Amino acid sequence: MQDQGKKKEVSDAERQKLEVKVQSVLRLRHRVVECFRTNQEDKYQPLLRQLQEVKVSRFVLAKTGIGYLVAKPKEWPVKLQPLVIALKQSWERVAKDTDAIHGHGRLTILPLDKLPFRGDSAKLFMQKVALLGSWMKTVDKELNSDEIYKEGAMAMVMTGLDAPKALDGLCPEDAGDFHASPTVRSMLARCFDEASAQGRARRVKMSAVRREQEKEIVRGCPQKM
Repeated sequence: MQDQGKKKEVSDAERQKLEVKVQSVLRLRHRVVECFRTNQEDKYQPLLRQLQEVKVSRFVLAKTGIGYLVAKPKEWPVKLQPLVIALKQSWERVAKDTDAIHGHGRLTILPLDKLPFRGDSAKLFMQKVALLGSWMKTVDKELNSDEIYKEGAMAMVMTGLDAPKALDGLCPEDAGDFHASPTVRSMLARCFDEASAQGRARRVKMSAVRREQEKEIVRGCPQKM
C-alpha cells in the first residue's frame, strides 16, 4: 500500500510539472501571436529562437497547439523561413504524425477558438480582423483608437464571428462575454446594436422583394373562367 501511495505522489508531481510546462509554452505562443498581430519585425527572430529552445513532447504539441506557429513557414520573414522549416520538421518527428502539427489529427485536443489564429493562417486571420475592425470603426458612433477596434474584432474573429452579418442577433448585453476591457465592451455593444439594426433592415427589404415577386407570379397566372 505504501508503494502505491508513493507511485501516486510521483504521478501527481509529473502532472504538475507538465502543466507548468504547458502554461509556459502557452505564454510563449501568445507572444508569437502578438508579434504576428502587430507585425513587430524586430521580434520575429528572438521569438523563433525561443521556440527552438522549447523541448516539446507529443503531449505539449497536442495541448498547446503551438505547432500551428510553424505549420506555414511562408508566413514568417523570408530570411527565417529555412529555420522555421527545420523546426517544423523537428516537431513533426516528435509528434510522429503530421496531423498533430496541423491540428487536425487525433493528438490535437484543443477546440478551434483555443488554437493560434483559430487554425487559420496568420495572414488570413489578420485580414478578417482588419475587415471587421474597419466595419466597426465605420459604424461606431464614438471615436476610439484603431487598437480598440482591432482588439474587439480579434475577440470576435477568435469565436468564429468574423463578419458584420455574423453579429446580427447579438445584444449589447452580450459584449461582456467577449472581452474584459470596459472600453472594448462598450464599443462591441454599440456594434452589436448596429449589426442587428442592419440585419432587421435587410430582412424587411428581402420580405418586400419576396412580396413583389409573389405579386408578379399572380399577375402572370391565367385567370380562371
